[in-house]
Amino acid sequence: MKAEKGEFEAISLEGAFADFSQKNWEVGKAIDGDQKTGWAIGQQFFKDHWAAFRLETPLELSNGIRFLLDQNYGRGRTIGRFRLLATSDDVKTLGISDEIKNILTLKKLNKGQRKKLDVFLNKGQPELIKLQNRIANLQKKLAALKPPTTLVMQEMDQPRETFKLTRGDYLNPGKRVDFGVPSVLHSWNSDLPNNRLGLAKWMVNPDNPLLARVAVNRWWASYFGRGLMASGEDFGTQSDPASHPELLDWLAVELMESGWSRKHIHKLIVMSSTFRQTAQSNGDLNARDPENRLLSRGPRFRMPAEMIRDNALAISGLLSRKMGGPPVMPFQPNDIWRTVGRNGPKWNAAKNEDRFRRGVYVIWRRAAPYPSFVNFDAPDRAACVIERPRSNTPLQALTLLNDQAFIEMAVALASTVTHSKGTGELRAQLAYAMQRCVARVPESDEVDVLQELYQAELSRFSDDRVAVDAFLNNYIVEPLAGVGALTPPERIHLAALSVVCNVLLNLDETINY
Repeated sequence: MKAEKGEFEAISLEGAFADFSQKNWEVGKAIDGDQKTGWAIGQQFFKDHWAAFRLETPLELSNGIRFLLDQNYGRGRTIGRFRLLATSDDVKTLGISDEIKNILTLKKLNKGQRKKLDVFLNKGQPELIKLQNRIANLQKKLAALKPPTTLVMQEMDQPRETFKLTRGDYLNPGKRVDFGVPSVLHSWNSDLPNNRLGLAKWMVNPDNPLLARVAVNRWWASYFGRGLMASGEDFGTQSDPASHPELLDWLAVELMESGWSRKHIHKLIVMSSTFRQTAQSNGDLNARDPENRLLSRGPRFRMPAEMIRDNALAISGLLSRKMGGPPVMPFQPNDIWRTVGRNGPKWNAAKNEDRFRRGVYVIWRRAAPYPSFVNFDAPDRAACVIERPRSNTPLQALTLLNDQAFIEMAVALASTVTHSKGTGELRAQLAYAMQRCVARVPESDEVDVLQELYQAELSRFSDDRVAVDAFLNNYIVEPLAGVGALTPPERIHLAALSVVCNVLLNLDETINY
């Protein structure tokens, strides 16, 4: 609606009130200047209604006022019969219900009353509505900028009493217990606070014989498959003795004297001649040291579940180096998270960089853990696991060959190899692909086997262009979007090379270290 005077001079309207407005079509939108909005009275058709519009500034009439009403929403939504009235009286009180009048008489408003008053005042002020919408949009943007948060523990101002429970029954408390540490270990320093900070300082005290030994033993186990103490969770008198007790003691002292530098200990281990030994064995070593407890050869065993995925992502060039933030959802098969009932959690696989972040950031649901991790012996976290088992099953090979996530990595690796070595020399591409996977230059006969596989796949894809499209198009995500612009021969080559890369990512030498 517009109002004019004299020779088509516009008159500004600043406020609007009505006896009824349809939701999202408030009367104030009739004068907001936007042709896509307006005033409507849905659910109140065939009834008398009125609207009042207030002038922004007082007006002295000479030649009258011209009103322009645009009605653009169908033949069934137009005004049937209408009258226009002008008055010099104050129209601010028009359309005020008894409820609003009662609220205005109150000195103090509760939350509900304030909300009703805001709704009444806002519906007749289009400029205010625009500002509020803008504020709401900015608040959404500010919310998106907030860093992720998590719950943290906090000390109670007044610690609660703790009792021994008779036969474990919490309804039958026994003797009261206070803060303390095991008497077999070094004593508690009275200068330390009786909280978690004090406990942490007590644990790193040089008099503590356990913390440093347990720490370096776990790190040693991560490199050699087993610790110097086979039972990493048990350093008591009932456990098996250390295979190299002097080495364990020396590493523990080295950790403390280096200022508890983990990097220093890791560097010592990987640069040692023990770690750099060959992993090859023979009959004599197998007979004398079958479990390699005497460290007669270098370590060689399968990577943990998360590391297998991270390693393949790094080889393919897809690994995201992004640090921190909320957990992510990479690809997983459909309906893993399906639950009975309404409002069940949904797995929305990421299509951007989050799809290729490290395994430590993958969201974890104990009722349905990430399936490829489970196949490689990752626990479901329903209970604490001191040491993961290390199995070797057909499901693991099937996962690496058929899981869409690993197919995407194979396509990415093939694309990386093609761009790095060009399209001219096939054997150079195959050798480079294998070198990226196993970290060594392949032998000539190994490249021969890969070339034979490539030629077989190239022949298959050349005879079946539909198979090429089905293979590539199903695995094109944002970092691989350029694959769609390749020519048909380039796509056939990429598909065949991707199959080879898929096999390389499945090699025993690739997933072992």
